[in-house]
Amino acid sequence: MPVNAPAQSVLQETAWTVEQRILRSTRGRIHQLTVEAAADHLTVRAYAPSYFVKQLVIQAVMDALGQPGSVPVDLDVRVMADRPRAPEGTSRAIAVWSQA
Repeated sequence: MPVNAPAQSVLQETAWTVEQRILRSTRGRIHQLTVEAAADHLTVRAYAPSYFVKQLVIQAVMDALGQPGSVPVDLDVRVMADRPRAPEGTSRAIAVWSQA
């Protein structure tokens, strides 16, 4: 069933609000954040350096949406505590590429 334009516009605005709330509450500790508005739900994807930051993301989503169940949310926040580090004297891009 197609979603009408005003409803999609409201969902897009809600996605922007959720994204801004996440950015504010995590204070730059979240990586590769994307908040997408689909036909009838939001999708939040990101990488967090700890479970605490993941909890901050969840709380920010709940705060931004207000009432529980107002908009369904597909949440995919992965905790990546042990990220590969670049060897001394090399850039991160080279180190990640060479590990493949």
